[in-house]
Amino acid sequence: MTLLTTTDPAKAEGLMKQVFDAFEQELGTVPGPLLLFTASPKAWHVYLQYVDFIRTHPTLPMPLTTCLRYIISKRSGFRACTEFNAMLLDRQGVSVETREAMVEDPQKAPLEERERALLGFVVSAAAAPTPADTPQDAAGLERLRGLGWSDAEIFDATWHGINMLTLARLMQCFGGGRSGRDLTEERTRRP
Repeated sequence: MTLLTTTDPAKAEGLMKQVFDAFEQELGTVPGPLLLFTASPKAWHVYLQYVDFIRTHPTLPMPLTTCLRYIISKRSGFRACTEFNAMLLDRQGVSVETREAMVEDPQKAPLEERERALLGFVVSAAAAPTPADTPQDAAGLERLRGLGWSDAEIFDATWHGINMLTLARLMQCFGGGRSGRDLTEERTRRP
């Protein structure tokens, strides 16, 4: 159940309607976090810019960011994003078996070696939040740099991965961790 008042995609107007319609047309659903962010229109616009930043990132390819989101959301119990990114991985031809294997070992993701290295780095960073326990030491960063990743790309990917934890907590707190469609259906059933 959504505890905050959010915008029903069927009643959205303007840019919000355009965005919701595009997601519905392309993917069949509005992602839960995108719907939840409508509780704060200014925050929704900022989040939309963030989504567009990652979606159109010139050097972080969609298969990498999708694997990253899937692994971190699955490991953190973030059902809405696990299901959403599983759907995206299905469309990319990634089997259920491969998805489950890469959750256990990110090096099994169907990516290039340099992408798997960055994926592993980010997944570890999300799992180990204290500086002493993270792999972001000089050797880890130098390895990524040696594979051609810039500091900006390392930062962007790590920010994206750790942001999944923030979204998971927001959904758990206010949205119950469900997909956009589930949230909308429950809101319409409320007295």
